[in-house]
Amino acid sequence: MAVDVLASEESEESITADWIMKSMKALASRIVGQIGDETEVVSEIPNLTLHRFDEPTKPTGYLLEPSVCVILQGLSAWSLGDNDYVYDATRFFVTSIDLPLIAQILEASPSEPYVGMTLKLDRMQIAQLILDSQLPSLNSGKASRAIELGALSKPLFGAIERLINLLAEPECIPVLSPLVQKEIVFRLLTTECGPKIRQIA
Repeated sequence: MAVDVLASEESEESITADWIMKSMKALASRIVGQIGDETEVVSEIPNLTLHRFDEPTKPTGYLLEPSVCVILQGLSAWSLGDNDYVYDATRFFVTSIDLPLIAQILEASPSEPYVGMTLKLDRMQIAQLILDSQLPSLNSGKASRAIELGALSKPLFGAIERLINLLAEPECIPVLSPLVQKEIVFRLLTTECGPKIRQIA
């Protein structure tokens, strides 16, 4: 019986992962259609920046504000001091302070470009959500690293997709964008990266 339950859980996880990957590719295609050949676009949605690269890049240094970063297609590497991070479309990463990072796109091509997004996190919004949600206290020891990687769940991706889809309805952005961003932050707070995000508040 235990074997059957385990097999069922594994099958469900596989279906969820396949759904997310197909949905991410579809969303990446829509983003490419919207931003054209630009490599970086500060969108009409507050706090949201979109990225697109048609080929791998050399390591490039820049300052990253407290943010959540998600890859929709491709593979990238980040370096902070002696620590190296590699992540793809199955994970996201968050930072709670301004960080001088070195980033490199590892996988990208004209037929399947690298597509990603960066959403700056709002300190006041996080503080209010912590108060309103009454989330259980988490182990603060997990928040010691400057960068935290997390698994991209179906609910979290759904909220991200709804946010990006607002670009096709610019008249809805002022009303709906704050609500969807609030949902994204709430879902992030309930992940393994929750302690890192709480540091921002």
